[in-house]
Amino acid sequence: MPLDERAPRRLFVAPGSLAEESVTITGPDHRHLSLVLRARKGDPLTLLDGSGGARRATVADVGRSETRLSLGAEDRCPPDPPVRLTVAQAAPKGDRFSEVVQHGTEAGAWAFVPLLTERGVVRLDAKDAEGRTARWQAVAKGAAEQSGRGSVPAILPPVPLSQMAAVVSIGPYVFRSETAAVAAVAILLDRIGRGAA
Repeated sequence: MPLDERAPRRLFVAPGSLAEESVTITGPDHRHLSLVLRARKGDPLTLLDGSGGARRATVADVGRSETRLSLGAEDRCPPDPPVRLTVAQAAPKGDRFSEVVQHGTEAGAWAFVPLLTERGVVRLDAKDAEGRTARWQAVAKGAAEQSGRGSVPAILPPVPLSQMAAVVSIGPYVFRSETAAVAAVAILLDRIGRGAA
């Protein structure tokens, strides 16, 4: 299905790209546009630079290794959440930390910190942490584009649990590890939002 003009897809581009008349997209973003979204000439997009800038764009050409976009008028960038919440969580088994990043980004988290815990099942050495961080950053970017965020949350380096604040609670219930962070972000942003109203 071609991109929908009523709800243009969002795509983060390098800072400074929005000052140009056209932008060339390569790599994973090109593959996503051409193969997954099946972008065609004339399809609309909204380009974001991650620092508050937004601009409308139109697909000019879809090639084998790149997609060329023509830039149009400035657009409104969605506002960031009113507070910057960092989610710190022990990395669960499998790919569940990716779910934490995805859903936490959609809920409004500003950054994520994988925690190193004494009894944690997942161990992150320097090599593992680098590869996983790149993967989690890509998940955050995709979730920010999909959910309409104006910026991409950061994935911070892993830290020991002892370096984070102790005795934090989001209520009397027990959550699965991949939903606890999302629930905490939603509860905090709701309470802060109601307090500011």
